[in-house]
Amino acid sequence: RAGKALIFLLHFYQHLSCKIQMVKRLCRLMIKVCYQSYIVFIQDERIIGKFSGPIFIFLERNVTMYELKTKETDSSVIEFIEGVDNPRKREDAYKLLDIFTDTTGYEAKMWGTSIIGFGKYHYKYKSGHEGDAPLVGFSPRKAKISLYFATGDTQRDKLLKDFGKHTTGKACVYINKVADIDIDILKALIRQSVSFLREAYPNE
Repeated sequence: RAGKALIFLLHFYQHLSCKIQMVKRLCRLMIKVCYQSYIVFIQDERIIGKFSGPIFIFLERNVTMYELKTKETDSSVIEFIEGVDNPRKREDAYKLLDIFTDTTGYEAKMWGTSIIGFGKYHYKYKSGHEGDAPLVGFSPRKAKISLYFATGDTQRDKLLKDFGKHTTGKACVYINKVADIDIDILKALIRQSVSFLREAYPNE
């Protein structure tokens, strides 16, 4: 069946020096040449330097076996913001905290180590990949402030035209400071993202 793992056993004997990056490059090459739709999983990514014994490499199609790194945690949002070094960025983080909280009605939660999220939804793709994610969020990173809205929503692009100074990535909108953007448009983006995801995942 499509989800059945193909297991390749590679034997590396003692005194053979092999770093994990070399193994990863080999795996990527194998995928590119022979298994373009498969995902590679290495048993222990902490292996560095000399070692003996086998390494197991699993190639499995349409099955997600990795653990999501960005999960909701019990860490303190306030403590995280207080740990932001740049005073202006810390002040902006508090402003965004108030805006997102008031607009969504959700309590702020830490997701991973650096994302402040509001609300959550459960997604599941046809590939079998599933997990939880915040409806909206932001992160006061060192370079720029990242704003997280729903992707794939055409209304987002329309709203961003009047948003102010920003750049966009695949999943984020980046700003330098809150003073550069239109707060009313920000609130509209937040509401639109929540509405879009609630409609896309009505039973989650």
